[in-house]
Amino acid sequence: MFDFHCPECDRRQLLFSSQVERVINDDQGIAVIVRCWCGELGAVRTGAKRASRGEQAPGFALAS
Repeated sequence: MFDFHCPECDRRQLLFSSQVERVINDDQGIAVIVRCWCGELGAVRTGAKRASRGEQAPGFALAS
């Protein structure tokens, strides 16, 4: 389930995974595109920003 505030119906909603339209992984992190009960599309942002080239992701170390 996703906790989502819909700007169209101005309500906080719990959405099921069946309401996920798509998932986008970009430089800002992960965007889960969901469809509210009212029919409006919205995005739930999660995850961390992508590390730039040469940076390590937090919690991971490169083997030498």
